[in-house]
Amino acid sequence: MSDRLPTGIAFPISVSDLQSKLTQAPQLTEINFNCLYVKSMSERKRAQTKFGRSHKSLVTGKSIEIIIADYELSPVHLTTPNAWLREGSRMNKYTEGRWKIQIRAIPEDELVKVRECLNKDGYSKLLAWLLESNGHAGSICHRTLTIIFDGHQLVYRQLERR
Repeated sequence: MSDRLPTGIAFPISVSDLQSKLTQAPQLTEINFNCLYVKSMSERKRAQTKFGRSHKSLVTGKSIEIIIADYELSPVHLTTPNAWLREGSRMNKYTEGRWKIQIRAIPEDELVKVRECLNKDGYSKLLAWLLESNGHAGSICHRTLTIIFDGHQLVYRQLERR
């Protein structure tokens, strides 16, 4: 498997550049950053899948998820495996909150517009979300901010589960 992105696909920002834009976030050292490329299907092929047929409204638009920020601290249940509770376990979201930011690869033809939008207000909204969410650190919840580019502007979707 190759670590290279396909031609015509790029990340809107590097991890190090994003970290430098978020230096005011108190939880910066706790955040797990990762970059992800999700291969998209053609409209025709997607329509042939069960997911595509049942979620037409979700997959027919031109919206692109760019950055997903997430905080999670879950309650321990009777069925939670002990291995997941060990310090340092990748699955441990039970004894300490887990912060992560995922940067998604996007088509290169959208790169300039996406970067302009992110510089205009995307990074400041992400930082504001991190500062606000830090107040919930230590409480059992799952908070997510998804930054989406709809072809013209950024759209922000926030979810919170307690």
